[in-house]
Amino acid sequence: MVSKKLSELLNSQLNFEFYSAFVYLGMAAAAEELDYPGFSNWLQIQFREEQQHALKFFSFLTDKEIAVIVDAIPKPKSEYSSIEEIFTEVLTHEEEVTRRIYQIADLAQKDKEHSVSSLLQIFINEQVEEEVTVRTLLKKLRRAKDDVRAMLLLDQEASSRVFTENPLFTK
Repeated sequence: MVSKKLSELLNSQLNFEFYSAFVYLGMAAAAEELDYPGFSNWLQIQFREEQQHALKFFSFLTDKEIAVIVDAIPKPKSEYSSIEEIFTEVLTHEEEVTRRIYQIADLAQKDKEHSVSSLLQIFINEQVEEEVTVRTLLKKLRRAKDDVRAMLLLDQEASSRVFTENPLFTK
């Protein structure tokens, strides 16, 4: 039986994943305003991935017959002065997601709730990948900062990202 505190944290994470999706959608809109459609595409893909993550938590909760509590989503920031600022915040946001996942994992381990631990291992692995990807992109952005051609090439590279449904995050 999943404890009340663990159930609350899982529901909180479900809601945070939906919030994350809207954070990335707001960033995508800002990237469009900054005239970087490729980075906007990259962020829109991130939006879709976060929705998929939220639905994985939803499925887990319903499968375990834990009441799902859907909260209001706070309005995310949508004004940024540069692509570098956006991706600096992407990294900060992903580090917060990692911190939250670890918090839930610690409690699941303490409670010996193995099904939750199994679920979270998928997210832990995903977070390692997410942070590496964003750090790498941020390093490239910082190197290219004032080089218009380099920025256009990075934007073009970001435009090639496509959404592929990850079977680990589908029911």
